[in-house]
Amino acid sequence: MSNQRSDAAIYDRRGIPILPGDTVKIFHFVAALRRERRFMYKFAVETFKRGDGLTLLRMSHLNVRQETYWLVMDGSVLADHEIVQGYAGVEIGGSYRDRKRKSR
Repeated sequence: MSNQRSDAAIYDRRGIPILPGDTVKIFHFVAALRRERRFMYKFAVETFKRGDGLTLLRMSHLNVRQETYWLVMDGSVLADHEIVQGYAGVEIGGSYRDRKRKSR
């Protein structure tokens, strides 16, 4: 028996669910010179449901070798992630900003 909800999701810092097709800005570090904040950009590729019911989100590093990593869709809010572009999960002509947010 899995303790995961069937409507599993993972949320950016504003409570917007991250879906396949989204470009996500992730805080990386603060540069020593002028203390500028540096970010990485990742792309949400697809979701995958394992046999044990665990849902994963595959993220691309957006590099030449097309390397990826997985995030567990457990309903958590990722404080250092922010969606900057994405149109999945809304009606035609909509935006990721129109998605239902996670209640706080």
